Amino acid sequence: MKLIATVVLVILCSCSGDNSSAALVDAPTDSPDAGGDAPVEPPPLLGELPTAFKKFPILENLRGTWSGYDPDANRALDAVTVLAQDYHLLSLYNGSDSLSSDAVDSRVSYLNSNVYPSFYLNGELQIRDELTSALEAELAKIPQCGLAIDARDASAVTVSVSCPTVPQSDLSLSLWVVESEAIADQRNYLNTQSDHPYFGAGDPIVDFVHKSVVRGFASNGAGGEVIDVSAGNVVETTFSVDLTLCDDASECNLVAFVSEKNASDKFFLNDNARAVKVGEVAGWVAAP
Repeated sequence: MKLIATVVLVILCSCSGDNSSAALVDAPTDSPDAGGDAPVEPPPLLGELPTAFKKFPILENLRGTWSGYDPDANRALDAVTVLAQDYHLLSLYNGSDSLSSDAVDSRVSYLNSNVYPSFYLNGELQIRDELTSALEAELAKIPQCGLAIDARDASAVTVSVSCPTVPQSDLSLSLWVVESEAIADQRNYLNTQSDHPYFGAGDPIVDFVHKSVVRGFASNGAGGEVIDVSAGNVVETTFSVDLTLCDDASECNLVAFVSEKNASDKFFLNDNARAVKVGEVAGWVAAP
């Protein structure tokens, strides 16, 4: 009996050992228990968090379908096409306009402007023929913060903001709904000006294609919402976006931006921005 017990004990020890050659042969080669490579972690949804961010200015274009000189704004924008991927255009249609909204009217009041068409950087009126140099000056600035957007679900769009160092002042976060293209007739006082690109286009220009039309805000107020950002942390804010604001939901984009206050105590000083098509993700962008 003693001999049998000893043999049984030996068999049990042999079968339960972690170094069984039979177990290694039979196990799949990619099994973590078999000594294969560990599962590869998927990359972060927004990408790796940079220590410095690329600058994206916002350019606000005040205009109206009723304004006969507005086609000249398109001529000015055509001149900065080479920078189109580096800044975000926000077209504000104001007044008795088929492309306007109460939200846009509130922003125009915030700007306190009645010049049509006109361009604004950081709340400051720009000379139309000097947009290239003005945008290049903005692009040369080093932003305090960077943004990323997860817009896969329009009912829960998450905007992430990160600042490697402590911001110098309070920051506001804005998230605007922008339709990439909208069709509406456009008055054209330049129809008879032979040296202008829109000479002979008609007055009005029927079915004119309007670009980057601001349709409304997902954030609160014309100046955005104050956010609390500490150095090195990522602050996430979730918004619900109403896609019915756009004539064509497939043309709906989102532009998020953070701003500081100017000397007039208004959140006009654009620190940085990020844009994304609804249904997609725009990750962090590192400084070049």
